Amino acid sequence: MDGSKSWDATQFYRNSKLFNVLTTYKYAALLESSKIVVVTLTPGWIPYTDLARESSFIGRIMMKYVVPLLPFTRTLEQGAEVYKKAAFSPEFDGAFGKQLYLDNTGALVPSSEESRDDANIDALWKWTWDMLYTKGYTSGL
Repeated sequence: MDGSKSWDATQFYRNSKLFNVLTTYKYAALLESSKIVVVTLTPGWIPYTDLARESSFIGRIMMKYVVPLLPFTRTLEQGAEVYKKAAFSPEFDGAFGKQLYLDNTGALVPSSEESRDDANIDALWKWTWDMLYTKGYTSGL
């Protein structure tokens, strides 16, 4: 992550999404006694988010006019519906400390096996605090 090794952009993106889920699951566990429900989700691939801003002219045209026509993409409104469900659905009332994951349709589904592994969750949490500590952040340690 420090740029000292070559990296694959796709793998880096996938890892960042996995790290988001692992962190969310850690928060769910930590906040269980506070009676706060934590939900992680994916709104799906929404090509309207300026994702191609650094792409070539052809890439930007493709992302703006062609990619939205593909069957696996979602509109901003569809993505927002997933967020609304996470925030307001009574389905999650009392689900304190649970690993809740909504897919891009808003369905409650199990996330990847890798993301539900407590060893991965704890390893990322420790790594995060170690990195923060080396940068001088000690609050909460």
